Amino acid sequence: VLGLFPRFVNSPLDKFQVALSRVVQGFNQSAQLLTPAEALISIHGIDPDRDGIPLKKVTDACNACFEHRHVFSQQVLAKVLNQLVEQIPLPLLFMRTVMQAVGAFPSLVEFIMEILSRLVNKQIWKYPKLWVGFLKCALMTRPHSFSVLLQV
Repeated sequence: VLGLFPRFVNSPLDKFQVALSRVVQGFNQSAQLLTPAEALISIHGIDPDRDGIPLKKVTDACNACFEHRHVFSQQVLAKVLNQLVEQIPLPLLFMRTVMQAVGAFPSLVEFIMEILSRLVNKQIWKYPKLWVGFLKCALMTRPHSFSVLLQV
């Protein structure tokens, strides 16, 4: 299923949503094929240039996950972010997902501060696209982010 996932993402949005639902919730009460965390991590593993999938489609796929908060819960997002922050290089949509996570689940703000702190240790400012997202996230989470900004 992981090998086919980029094809799902590249399909029309309504078809992707059906495929996503079936993959993470199973077919007719059968076992799921991927956990929600595996699905979201797989989406982040898509490289638009390498895989020939428009960035908009990848972004829409991430958005579709956030529409199913009962499946892509606060715990699932924390697990996903914990795994993604360790990837080298960081996924292109990582900071966008961090901001969406804290927007969807404000109680994740302290966890997000830990993620931002880890990004400071990774010298996030050396990655221009991600740095902009880092700053937007810091702005969005102030005053919680002040201690992280002092680390920079």
